[in-house]
Amino acid sequence: NSHISAPKNKNDEEKLFLKLIRYDLGNYGSKIIEQGGNYSSDDFSAKELEDICENINKIWLMHDKGWLERLSWEESVAVNHEFIEKELSVIDPRYISLPCGINQIIKVSGEFYTDVYQPIQTETYYHERIAELNRLHSLIAAISLFLVLLCLGTLVCATWPVALMKVVTIVVILILGFNMSLLLIDEKTQLNWMYKIRILRYNVFHKKQM
Repeated sequence: NSHISAPKNKNDEEKLFLKLIRYDLGNYGSKIIEQGGNYSSDDFSAKELEDICENINKIWLMHDKGWLERLSWEESVAVNHEFIEKELSVIDPRYISLPCGINQIIKVSGEFYTDVYQPIQTETYYHERIAELNRLHSLIAAISLFLVLLCLGTLVCATWPVALMKVVTIVVILILGFNMSLLLIDEKTQLNWMYKIRILRYNVFHKKQM
């Protein structure tokens, strides 16, 4: 932020660029520096990650539209070249040879979106759905185990009617059987079912509201 110099009478496009650099993207950088670590794969949803990468790509688009021509790089401010090179080397080592400046930011932002993010864009959403599916499996297994323990604990304290014991046993077996059968069905099929159920639920709920 301290290296980018803009004229005093900034136009709306320049204000938008500076806001993007200093707040929309800069806040993530500041947070990671303060933590002294890195973000984990689950710190952002797929949609949040997409929004961040869209903002990165906006820098290149702003340059393409000629919005950044009046901006300059302030050389008098000390530059932590070692830190910049370390971060850029993670994306692509060839960026290290580029001189620090506005053009470097433009090139990295444009190529990052096309070379790094776009190839994995759908994978982030797939990863999110798989994590949701795994949580569903864990929930079903936990409910089954809870029912089994509840039945065993209740039997210790009281005598159940035979008919009720049969019903509860059948329910527990069905739940466990359903959970085990899911392991035999591929993930894509399960995700397709989840999507159809969500659409059906949305349509039913939407119609009730109308």
